[in-house]
Amino acid sequence: YSPDLAPSDLYLFRNLKQFLRRKRFLSNEEAIAAVEAYFADLPETHFRDEIKLLESHWAKCIEVNGNYIKE
Repeated sequence: YSPDLAPSDLYLFRNLKQFLRRKRFLSNEEAIAAVEAYFADLPETHFRDEIKLLESHWAKCIEVNGNYIKE
């Protein structure tokens, strides 16, 4: 496993973690509603654009022979 290659770590969960930062929920239902609202508010092009960014990131991973990439 390499976090540099995992699309969920790179884009999906990193952005979601920033969205949820410092939010407090009194129930699981509140947390689920917040996550659902986050995804509902994303523009239609969001995932397509993020997937395009992966190609260049993967190329960087290849260039450094799989070593860690600092952002």
